[in-house]
Amino acid sequence: MSSEFSNTAELRMTRHFRSLSSPPFSSLTLDMFVEDVPLSIVPIRGRTRRNEKFSITLHGDEQSQKAALSVLSSLARNDEDNLVGLTCEAIENIATLLAWDGCAYYELFSTKDNLLNLSNFTSKRLFRVPFYYLQIVPKGHWEDIGRKVNIIRSSEVWQITMPRQLGGKKRYKTTLKNLERFGSSAPEFWLENMQSGFSSHFNFGDFVKETNIYHEKATKIWGWNRRDSGNEYFTEFYSFYSMVTFRWAQSIMRDHILNEINTLFSRLKITSRLNISGLPSPNDYLQLREELSEGKKSFKEVTEVIWK
Repeated sequence: MSSEFSNTAELRMTRHFRSLSSPPFSSLTLDMFVEDVPLSIVPIRGRTRRNEKFSITLHGDEQSQKAALSVLSSLARNDEDNLVGLTCEAIENIATLLAWDGCAYYELFSTKDNLLNLSNFTSKRLFRVPFYYLQIVPKGHWEDIGRKVNIIRSSEVWQITMPRQLGGKKRYKTTLKNLERFGSSAPEFWLENMQSGFSSHFNFGDFVKETNIYHEKATKIWGWNRRDSGNEYFTEFYSFYSMVTFRWAQSIMRDHILNEINTLFSRLKITSRLNISGLPSPNDYLQLREELSEGKKSFKEVTEVIWK
């Protein structure tokens, strides 16, 4: 199967266009959200002291496991030399790309050893047509890249998007846009007035309250608390309820990425299958949230679960 793909020296898609580099987020709230979505979605580098039952296994014969590890290594993009570390790094990297854009694209290619690898490429100026992806090269890069359009067959691309249970790519992008609005700690006109010494009757407290409520609605499906568990505008119960919801969303995302990786293995005729066990499942978090609502679980018990 690997012989059907280009080799490393013939990668067709551009990973990054410098001229299209996005400026830093103008919204601190958006920046925090994008950072928090993939945070601890799996144990960092596969190491955890709190959950002794956590494990990752790869089933399959020796040849298929070798092919699967090659794919995981390219997704992890580091020097991890063990299955657990590779898998956690791969999932975290994919989750980070999804958090930034709601989707991620990878080009499939063959190594010199005839093993399959993947290389991420930018979604900017990317268009899909029947059987192909087209990447329009900005004029400033024509000379460096040597062409105006990058073209690749759809069969040589792996695309992964936000899971439907979390709204999919479209709804997630809407969430990002909504968080970018009113993302500052104070409106610009108020800051300008303060700097010029002009006094206004603007109620800053009401602004903060309404902004918090707006951001809460924008991220309702995620249960994100904006790193503020002691928010004066919400009850302690609601704060814990939101924290459980956020962990539920992350577990949905983790399971989705794992399933997509296994689907990729099948697509590439790799008979190995990756499995993660010992971490709370989406259903575990839903049950925990229900027990919290019914008063069957204390805040301390909830904390012990969500910080595993």
